[in-house]
Amino acid sequence: MPLFFVLINSDLGGEKEIEKSIKKIIKKDIDFDFINVYGVYDAVLRIRDTDLDPRALQDKLKEIPKIHSVMILTVC
Repeated sequence: MPLFFVLINSDLGGEKEIEKSIKKIIKKDIDFDFINVYGVYDAVLRIRDTDLDPRALQDKLKEIPKIHSVMILTVC
């Protein structure tokens, strides 16, 4: 089962709104964790799924107004 880490750079203080928006985007049967972090990135998503299309997810996440950039790391 692939493991994805999605590194998110966003507006300061918009974590709650971003988390709500992400929960609407990601299917309910996908196992994921939203983690606030401090440093270059503001949040990290840890996603475990076999059918996830990372590029489609990246495009959907970039549509969220408070998100500036997204980087997806795939662990094989």
